[in-house]
Amino acid sequence: MVAEKLGSGERLLMSRISAVMGFFLVPAFSVVTPLLAIPAITAMYGATGWSAVAVGLAIGAIASTVIELGWGWNGPARAARASPSALPRVWATALMTRSAAALVATPPAALLAYYLAPGHQVTALLTAIGTSLIGLSPSWLYIGLGRPWSLITIEMVPRALGAATAAVMIYASQPLIFYPLIAVVAPALITQCLTLAQIRAGRASFRGVTHRRVLHAIRRQRKIALARIASSVYTQSPVVIVTAVASVGTAAAYAAGDRLMRMTLTGLAPVPSISQRWVNSPPETAERWRRAKLAIGANAAVGGLVGLVFALCSPLLLSIIFSGVVGVTAFQALLIGAIILVVCTSRATGGLGLVVISGDRALLTSALVGAASGILTIPLLTLWFGTDGAFIGVLTSESAVLLTQFITLRTHTRRTGN
Repeated sequence: MVAEKLGSGERLLMSRISAVMGFFLVPAFSVVTPLLAIPAITAMYGATGWSAVAVGLAIGAIASTVIELGWGWNGPARAARASPSALPRVWATALMTRSAAALVATPPAALLAYYLAPGHQVTALLTAIGTSLIGLSPSWLYIGLGRPWSLITIEMVPRALGAATAAVMIYASQPLIFYPLIAVVAPALITQCLTLAQIRAGRASFRGVTHRRVLHAIRRQRKIALARIASSVYTQSPVVIVTAVASVGTAAAYAAGDRLMRMTLTGLAPVPSISQRWVNSPPETAERWRRAKLAIGANAAVGGLVGLVFALCSPLLLSIIFSGVVGVTAFQALLIGAIILVVCTSRATGGLGLVVISGDRALLTSALVGAASGILTIPLLTLWFGTDGAFIGVLTSESAVLLTQFITLRTHTRRTGN
């Protein structure tokens, strides 16, 4: 009996370790996958080809946030609570609501990418379409079910295989249009088919998802979606703005630095998540707030260390990744390092600190402040100072987000005395 209990305990421990490893591998896949295709794009199609892909990725990312409708925020909780028999209906509701949003968001995103691309317009258009379809991702479902390995198998592996295949074809002098078709659009469609098959969502699952129910679900998600869209605007729009107001060389250099920075931040995404359970488990608000402050300090320290390493190493890394076609200066690398520090800190102040004090409104306010700041400062500073100005504008925008959140937390500290 004791042996059986120990065996059961060991299996449970191994299961939890496997899940933690899986959740760390998900962002790792997101970091590595772009590296499979970017060198091929820049080596074969230069700054113009890379700029076309970059603007398609950025505009598509904004559209994908619109399409996602906030399911990435509250979807995991719904999936976790759903019974096995109800799960297909939950997924069907999410898919239908986001598909309706896709019909609205994808066409203008595709046309805008086509219009802004400095060349390879059809590639930019298809890249925007494929990236926008990431808004239909099942990641929230598998996170809620605690099944990261299913997410890796169904979504991450197809993306990696698509990127690798596209890179081989581009190196073989095939048209650049194969990149979005094989590395972006095809994996998104494959993921949907595999998810539907795995959760066994047949016609019966969609039967109750009426037009009225879809509209009701969209209305329920609108506040969450607005906050996430505002956040996406100030994180993704800089590439679009710089492409619209600057030369191809400036846009390509900015997009290169921004892409490596976003990949780094994706790799750091699990850092604040690790503290979630520890911070939020005590029943006393004062203790949760004390832990949140410690976690915020730890996240800031990690951001500072990674930012410093980025500032020192990124010029060489970018030269290698982008085949020497585009890169950043030492000063630009320093600015990006500072952005990483600010973002890592604001992820903790917003995702840990504001959660403890129920600061949902402050979170939305900070996102809107960041979006407004970016839209105002990035184009002007880019016109005045080129790539340097673009990164200064992004740093200003991210700092505005952090400052807004900090003021809210500071006010709470003074009011409660904690």
